[in-house]
Amino acid sequence: MFVDDPNDQTNASIIGKAQIITDGKLKKKFWQEPFGFFFPGGPTHPDYCLLKIVPRKVEYLNPGPVFHQNRIRVV
Repeated sequence: MFVDDPNDQTNASIIGKAQIITDGKLKKKFWQEPFGFFFPGGPTHPDYCLLKIVPRKVEYLNPGPVFHQNRIRVV
């Protein structure tokens, strides 16, 4: 699994074993209204599920400030 924050260029990579969780109580517990855009039926939508990831390895990258350089080629 890979997640990033485009605002500050930080990201994390998680390697491990994933399990699909379909328990109705847990789906309701972790439901958030913005999910409704993708799952209009709410937490009972058949395509909505949770992922439980047991990590084996986690990497975090914070590259710091990013500088953009303009280059001009003179011919």
